[in-house]
Amino acid sequence: MHRLFIFTGWKGADTSRVCFVAKSENPYEPREELQLSYDICVGKDVKDVHQRSLATGVISKPIEIPDEGMLTLPFWSTWVQFKTEVNQSLVIDFAKRILSEGFLSNSHIEIDDDWETCYGEAVFNPQKFPDPAGINSPLSFLYQKIIVTYVPNR
Repeated sequence: MHRLFIFTGWKGADTSRVCFVAKSENPYEPREELQLSYDICVGKDVKDVHQRSLATGVISKPIEIPDEGMLTLPFWSTWVQFKTEVNQSLVIDFAKRILSEGFLSNSHIEIDDDWETCYGEAVFNPQKFPDPAGINSPLSFLYQKIIVTYVPNR
């Protein structure tokens, strides 16, 4: 049996219904038999559900302590300005503009939605990001870190 993360969302304005989606198409491994299996976690709030999930092994604790700057310094998300129309040159220009506006040079930039060829594939779309490793070169003098929003596929 293959394990696959299920994408969830509320069905329109009706918050009494939730939508579960699991796909058997690229980039996910094809399966002969599809079976939907899921757990519903219940708690008094999100923190409670998270703590119970850690305690029961539904999710695991991080292996390492994150870079302190990731928690204490501002981050700038491409989603606010570009939504899904993000690309390599826009990210570089965005970073330069943040610095020119007088904000900290040691923060980080989050490349949000639609940077991948397909959600969960973890491969930069070559039309939007022809040289993903090259993003670091022009930004290295700005001392900014680059992170991406990633939805795992398994």
